[in-house]
Amino acid sequence: FGDDHLPATKITDFAVRKELKVGESARFAPTFEGFNIFNSGATQSRITDLSQSFGQVTTVLRGRMIRAGFSVSY
Repeated sequence: FGDDHLPATKITDFAVRKELKVGESARFAPTFEGFNIFNSGATQSRITDLSQSFGQVTTVLRGRMIRAGFSVSY
């Protein structure tokens, strides 16, 4: 009958990892990751029932998130 589409969502993620050799066999790898870098607040869902609340936003994309960590292998 009728389609109601949400706007396209553009999300940018970024990751940097550098593996470093420590000693003869050990490796250390610091990691930095960023998710939703430009902090898009795009609508992910809204009410589609024919009622007074039709079109109200129910879910918004999560905000910017940054994660840092490391891994060690030997």
